[in-house]
Amino acid sequence: MKTTIPASEFTRNFGHYRMVAQRETVAVSSHGRITGYFIAPDEYERGSLHVSLAPTLGRPQSYATGIDTRPRTWHTYF
Repeated sequence: MKTTIPASEFTRNFGHYRMVAQRETVAVSSHGRITGYFIAPDEYERGSLHVSLAPTLGRPQSYATGIDTRPRTWHTYF
C-alpha cells in the first residue's frame, strides 16, 4: 500500500514519515500532484541493482542511467 501526503505535512513530520517509509512507500504531493516518493533504503538498493545490471544486458549505458545523450540543438550556443 502507498501513503500519499502533501509536501507541507511531509516537511513538518519528516521523522514520522521516515519510519513509515520503512514499511511502505510514501508519495509526496504538491498542489494535488505527486512530486516524489520516499522509500526505504533497501527498496532503493533493489531499484539501483536493476539500473546497474542494465549495461550487461546489452543496453547502452545512457539507457541504463536514464541520461539522455541525444544532441540538443537549442542550446549549442552555450
